[in-house]
Amino acid sequence: MPTARFVLKDTKSKEPTLIFLMFRYDYKALKYSTGISISTKFWNIEDQKIRETQKIKNASDLNLTLSNLKNGIEAEYRRLLNEGIYPTHDRLKIKLCLVLIKPYIFKN
Repeated sequence: MPTARFVLKDTKSKEPTLIFLMFRYDYKALKYSTGISISTKFWNIEDQKIRETQKIKNASDLNLTLSNLKNGIEAEYRRLLNEGIYPTHDRLKIKLCLVLIKPYIFKN
């Protein structure tokens, strides 16, 4: 069963560190940078999301982006299998790029 979760690049960093999406499938692991950096004190390890606090005004938007990435890669994995296409890192990364870019396509 494929699993998607989020991890910090450096859990002991004193500076903001990148959040990575780890997607494990078919005995493979895809590590994808979300492009989002966060201070470790604002990261909820158990829930794998950013803590909602007044110090991070856009925490809910960032958590929505993380959720969309997770849902997007899981849906793409299932879609590829249903179409008889073997999921590869490249095919899955394309979907992740589209999930990150999509919100910006129609902005003025």
